[in-house]
Amino acid sequence: MYYASFGILSMILGFIINHEYLWKRKNKTYTPAGKRYRAFLFAAMLYYVSDILWGYLYSTRIVPLVYADTVLYFLSMVLSVLMWTRFVVKYINATGLFGEILAFEGWAIFAFEILCLIVNFFNPIIFEFAWDGEYMPHYIRYITLAIQVALFLMASVYTIFCAAKSEGKLRIQNITIGVSGIVMSVFIVLQTLYPLLPFYAIGLCIGNCLIHVFVEEVVRIDRAIEMRELQKKADEERREIIKVKKKNITFNRIAESLAANYDIIYYVDTRDDSYIGYNSDYMRGQLEEQLSGDNFFEDAIRDTARIIVPEDQERLLTFLDRDYLLTALDVRKQFVADYRMLVDDKPQYTRLIARKSCSGEHFIIAVENVDAEVRQEKEQEKALKSEKQLARHDELTGTKNKTAYIELEQSVQDNLDKGV
Repeated sequence: MYYASFGILSMILGFIINHEYLWKRKNKTYTPAGKRYRAFLFAAMLYYVSDILWGYLYSTRIVPLVYADTVLYFLSMVLSVLMWTRFVVKYINATGLFGEILAFEGWAIFAFEILCLIVNFFNPIIFEFAWDGEYMPHYIRYITLAIQVALFLMASVYTIFCAAKSEGKLRIQNITIGVSGIVMSVFIVLQTLYPLLPFYAIGLCIGNCLIHVFVEEVVRIDRAIEMRELQKKADEERREIIKVKKKNITFNRIAESLAANYDIIYYVDTRDDSYIGYNSDYMRGQLEEQLSGDNFFEDAIRDTARIIVPEDQERLLTFLDRDYLLTALDVRKQFVADYRMLVDDKPQYTRLIARKSCSGEHFIIAVENVDAEVRQEKEQEKALKSEKQLARHDELTGTKNKTAYIELEQSVQDNLDKGV
């Protein structure tokens, strides 16, 4: 039980510091290197179990059970070396020839160990047990363990070599992984020399702790810092979106307030003459899309013949000529045309206002019914004309009065002054 206690403590410590890898949570994802490190941890846990069982079963000297656990012991040991090598290859991104050699050697050693254990069942070449249950190692055991040490050292030295070409935290992480591999190699050597002591379990525990302290904690801290930065950036973007939305709402309200003065507004694309027509919902103060089309000018020509007073059609068609309108808008900001439109077969005075957008890729045409305004102006002009006419004639005789002669005299004098 003294032998097994080291494996038990190493296993408990391994569960504590690697619970995030050993217990996969829902929706948790791992990097490719993280997946291989997780496989190494499971191989290490399997070795701890076999080592703990070996310490207990060897004390009972029940040979069949001890023999079966010893086979598991050797398999789990070489499996941990294989998984470690695969993790190192992926972690340092060794995609070249050396990485392929390491991966191949790992699988080759694992296959060789399985073959030797099969042969050992018929002809002891790795280990055997005496009639009294005493463990007896053989020469192939030392060879397989020496090969595992060599593979550990190759991966570790290559990792340290890569660390020399890296900087900062990555350099520390690479050195730590390399050193942890060397530590486990040293403890395999000690396990080879002292087979009845749990040296490799101690080596696995030390190597695992080194990686956790100098690699996993640094990665976790960096990830936390990165998450805080991402959260900060997301908060800034959210505030900017809210700001833009508020700005858009303000502009939309301004546009809707201005658009309320018009019956319909056309938004025309100068690149292909497509358009969308909006009218203002007076009750809700919103712009609503009413119609759209592929060619504003063709549709305007068609509608002119149908709804415009005949006397005003030619003038409006001149205004709605594409080249004429775009040229006019290049010269001045706004272009206005007044005409009469038939509404319920009755002429209504209408005003069309055209403006170009800031980008120059669109222009806006707003149509406003000004019938009441124009008719009121005409009535005022008529009334003013009548007042002037009355002011120049005598109310009783109807002949021109003194005011008319004074205005005539002033007009003649002005003409003489001008040399007319």
